Amino acid sequence: MEIQVHEKGGLFGTERTVVVDDAWVTVTEDGTTARQSLTPAARSQLQDAIGRVMSDQHPVQAQDVEMYDAAEMTINLQHADRSRTLTIRGADEPSESVLDLLELIDVASGTGV
Repeated sequence: MEIQVHEKGGLFGTERTVVVDDAWVTVTEDGTTARQSLTPAARSQLQDAIGRVMSDQHPVQAQDVEMYDAAEMTINLQHADRSRTLTIRGADEPSESVLDLLELIDVASGTGV
């Protein structure tokens, strides 16, 4: 399992990358990196959540809305022999499965995605 979430832009122009693998959560925000171990329970929950996102037919509903301070988030997922990349921009609407995954990453990293 590997998850990479890269977020840039937004109101404050923040750039953040969160990388989750089978053992670690690594967060790099504006050049500062923090790393912590991933608990077995968190790993299991994340693997289940990745499976739901992989199966989701419409994980992001694109919205045709211009936003002045729009952030962009790219999510790269690898699980077993499958991979998927999602991009969420500005007013796009992520599905419940994507929101659940992001919440679990948030909890595992302790920093907020």
